[in-house]
Amino acid sequence: MKKLPAFLCLVFAFSFSHAADLLVSEKPYTKSGKVRMEKQTGSDETARTERGKINGISYLIHYADGAAWFGNESNPADRWSVSCKKYRAANDVHCPIRKKGLSVYIYASGDNGVSIGPNIYPKSSAAILINDEKPLSTQRGRKGVFDKETGLTIIQKLNASSRVRIRYAQWPNKKVFEEVIDMQGYDEAVTYARWAMTRLQEAPQP
Repeated sequence: MKKLPAFLCLVFAFSFSHAADLLVSEKPYTKSGKVRMEKQTGSDETARTERGKINGISYLIHYADGAAWFGNESNPADRWSVSCKKYRAANDVHCPIRKKGLSVYIYASGDNGVSIGPNIYPKSSAAILINDEKPLSTQRGRKGVFDKETGLTIIQKLNASSRVRIRYAQWPNKKVFEEVIDMQGYDEAVTYARWAMTRLQEAPQP
């Protein structure tokens, strides 16, 4: 078998690991993942993406910024989104995982948390019901953010749940809003976030 010319090897390597990408990996996220350049919505520019399935859950990864989506491919509103940021000063990586009104914050340092929203009425509280257990609530005036201890408890419970319900008073009419969130794809989103944390390079300075 003939060896590929050196310049072709460089082309192939560049096509997979683009210098502008914040998420860097020597291979796709899954063995079945398809990596390719795709035109971005509302732009003529293209960026490297990966599409595939893991545990039967569809996913999409944007290597330019590490953002990813897990779940219902045909309905973006019914997917879990993951967006990671690396904080140079704090030497930490922060990956919010969101679906509808529920946000779970994963930090490389382990300082994780949970919030509910948006548009919560000022000085009101928010609540989450997991597996029909007793509701867990935020303190009034915390803008839907759970205290650290309660947040860690919620994260532990979410790992074994199939559906949760959130409840809060909306701004500006203080109307009580309830929403049921299907947890399908959540575990996969968390696993990806932890994988991405170790593969994010420093964002270029403006």
